[in-house]
Formats: sequence, structure tokens, C-alpha cells
Amino acid sequence: MHQDYEQAEEDEKQSEADLLSDAKSLLLTSASDSALCLFYYDRKNDEDLPLDLLERLMKSQTVTLDEVAAAFREKAKEFFEQETE
Repeated sequence: MHQDYEQAEEDEKQSEADLLSDAKSLLLTSASDSALCLFYYDRKNDEDLPLDLLERLMKSQTVTLDEVAAAFREKAKEFFEQETE
């Protein structure tokens, strides 16, 4: 009986690990999709920040990928800190 309980506990931990691993993959795929939207699909017909202007910004280093990532990171940090309050 004790072994059954330990096995059930171990199975639950593995299920949680599998769930988190699958969720991580989904989140990272969504982040990748969001980057494609931000840098390409949303720019194709954008009058304010068209694709060619975005490309010039990035190539000239007027805006760096690090700056874009930092802006994303800061907004995500604000969101998750707000959620825990």
C-alpha cells in the first residue's frame, strides 16, 4: 500500500513535469510567432511603421534587438509582478 502511494506521488510529479514542459514549448512557440508578427506580418501594411522602415531601424542599429527584448521583458515583468500582488 505504501509503495502504491509513493508511485502515485511520483506519477503526479511526472505528470506536472510533463504539463509544464508542454506548456513551456507552447509559450516559446507563441513568443516566436509573436516576434514574426511584430517584425513582419504586422508591418506589411502598417503606415506608421512599415516593414522597410523597421528594416532600416534595425540595420542602422537605431534600435537593437536587445532594446526590443528589454521592452518585452519589462512589460512581461510588470504583468507577472502585478498578477502576484
